[in-house]
Amino acid sequence: KYNRMIRYISFHRQIASSIQRTCPLLPSLVTRNIIPNTRLNHTVPTEDVHSIKSVEDGEKDTTAYTVKHQLRGKRISPWHSIPLFANREHNVFFYVNEMPKGTNAKMEISTTQEFNPIKQDIKNDQLRYIKHGKLMYNYGALPQTWEDPSHTNPDTKCPGDNDPLDVVEIGAATAVRGHIYKVKVLGAYALIDEGETDWKVIAISLDDPKAKLVNDIHDVDMHFPGVLETIKEWYRVYKVVDGKKPNTYGFHGRALNREYTLKIINECHDSWLSLQANKASSKFALQS
Repeated sequence: KYNRMIRYISFHRQIASSIQRTCPLLPSLVTRNIIPNTRLNHTVPTEDVHSIKSVEDGEKDTTAYTVKHQLRGKRISPWHSIPLFANREHNVFFYVNEMPKGTNAKMEISTTQEFNPIKQDIKNDQLRYIKHGKLMYNYGALPQTWEDPSHTNPDTKCPGDNDPLDVVEIGAATAVRGHIYKVKVLGAYALIDEGETDWKVIAISLDDPKAKLVNDIHDVDMHFPGVLETIKEWYRVYKVVDGKKPNTYGFHGRALNREYTLKIINECHDSWLSLQANKASSKFALQS
């Protein structure tokens, strides 16, 4: 029954996407109404997200350190249990912070460990740190999204990177690792990292004093001068210190607008729904 529901939602999303491609001038509200407003049975209700607690476990800078999520004492997954949409009508999303600005420990949601805790990446049996320097902006992930490596984006000509969508949050406050924030999506960069599409969604916390001033990517340069170029250059060269070539970008390095970014987010949400429908054959930890 659960899998039939997932397939039902995915099918209707595909119909809506097809209509939008065929009739681009059709208001998004029309196609949005085609998509069932069905909440998956393991998804935390939007009104309960504020009750989710992030709990640190283990000593920092060790392999034992994790950040786990709980709701009323029960473990939940930050990838699968937290809803993507905080307010779908107004395009407000939840994002989970993995790396506050000013840090360089490479922390991320573990897609393969039970309940998907946030933990430090390990490479060659060593805890991974970003040698290029500490992050200048908060960094995290959009829950209930997945960049499907079997899908090649027609615009970037590269497959997805097999992870949830990344978020670069440009607000003034330093986020707390594991905390969940409501954000307004402004645009994105199509980073190409080792032949994979690694979208960097640009967003701002609704709590930021300037959040009401920015609604699309063109507003960022006006109210946050230099931020977009800083982000683009940082992710272009941050692996060079490790002996790797600079990353490249799709769209000739242009920052993409909100409309295109929302399309990518919805596509990655659809991919996540498909992942849920095929959980029996998945290598990921899909418990929630």
